[in-house]
Amino acid sequence: MDRIESVGDSGLFKRSEKKKKETKTLKVRGNFPSLIESVKEKRDINDRNPDKKYSRKDLEELLDTIYKQGEKLKEHPDMNNIMEYKSAVRAFLNKVVNGMVALEEKISGVNILRRKKFTLVKVIDKKLESLAAEVLKNQRDQIGILSAIEEINGLLVNLIT
Repeated sequence: MDRIESVGDSGLFKRSEKKKKETKTLKVRGNFPSLIESVKEKRDINDRNPDKKYSRKDLEELLDTIYKQGEKLKEHPDMNNIMEYKSAVRAFLNKVVNGMVALEEKISGVNILRRKKFTLVKVIDKKLESLAAEVLKNQRDQIGILSAIEEINGLLVNLIT
């Protein structure tokens, strides 16, 4: 007959301890920290590029494409025009946001237990910020059309499911 091992030596208790440790380390992070991390990654990529600065000519070209696509969207509101308008606005906003906002991290206090990490978002270029606000204000009609179309598409998807 085989001998039965004692309960204390079995791996049963060790496994449960490992599971507890794993559940403690798997904490879900909120949306804001992940957003900050993604912006940091984009910043790192932009810092590697030699032509990080925006040029006035590039911004004017992007604005022209936004206005052209907006007029096309007003005349013929179909999916192609919607997608082209969205991509033009997205390209403009990416260019503007990358040039006008800087992130800075600070850690407070000397006590390790009470240390807090703060992330500051600073606006670098006020002109770019006002330009982006002006473009969004001028394109209000097209953006209203887009939001109505997106809302209708969402309702259709809800009906299908």
